[in-house]
Amino acid sequence: MADDRIPTGPLEQEPTPLFLPVEDRVGLLHRLLADVRLGAWDRRIVHWLASGTDTSTLLTIVSLIQRARRAELGRLLAAAVAVSATVPVNPEDLPDAWQPFAQATEVLRQVLYLDDGEGGGW
Repeated sequence: MADDRIPTGPLEQEPTPLFLPVEDRVGLLHRLLADVRLGAWDRRIVHWLASGTDTSTLLTIVSLIQRARRAELGRLLAAAVAVSATVPVNPEDLPDAWQPFAQATEVLRQVLYLDDGEGGGW
């Protein structure tokens, strides 16, 4: 979910105040939770949260959730790299077997912005 209104790093102060109607705040939360199964109570709390908080508070909550997801993906990537380091074969010798791992690693790298296009890392 790429939305330039949502802070991507640690916040030291309130995000720039802006007004978003309740429907837009609900939409932000629904997009954030698009891959999460929600029950009736979940949906009720999402609406309550979006309608009961100001925009800057909601943006902070969304930012925290996104950063937590990114951190978890980072841990998963580190675990995948650690596991692959223990395999005593050259991945080039087994291109078909390693292709899914290489693709998953690349997706994680893009999601986590690990490669800035200039060889930059974390």
